[in-house]
Amino acid sequence: FWALGRPGMLIDFLHNKSFWETRKEVVKEFRDIIGKNLHERFVWAELASKNVPEAISKLNLWLIILRECLLDTNLSVSLSKEKALQGIIETEKSLRILRETNSQARLVLENLLLTF
Repeated sequence: FWALGRPGMLIDFLHNKSFWETRKEVVKEFRDIIGKNLHERFVWAELASKNVPEAISKLNLWLIILRECLLDTNLSVSLSKEKALQGIIETEKSLRILRETNSQARLVLENLLLTF
């Protein structure tokens, strides 16, 4: 599931133990973020915006978490299907903006966190 149906990616994941640790950390962080108030979310956005490549990497993992929520296969994060779908749409938009434009990362991340 986490390899998104790509055999090459699965092989990389199997040989990369740090990926599994990172995945666990990102799942916990995502669960914590959606449970926080708006101020705490914005503090996270400020910190995450200081390292845009790492933020992009985390958002890619968020997409997988949200996809699991949408398909009811994620027991660690509790979101309605509607929230999960909206989260996927907004996360994709945010990723596209972060990758393709010179927008201020903090504002992009804050806008995304308003979705949850």
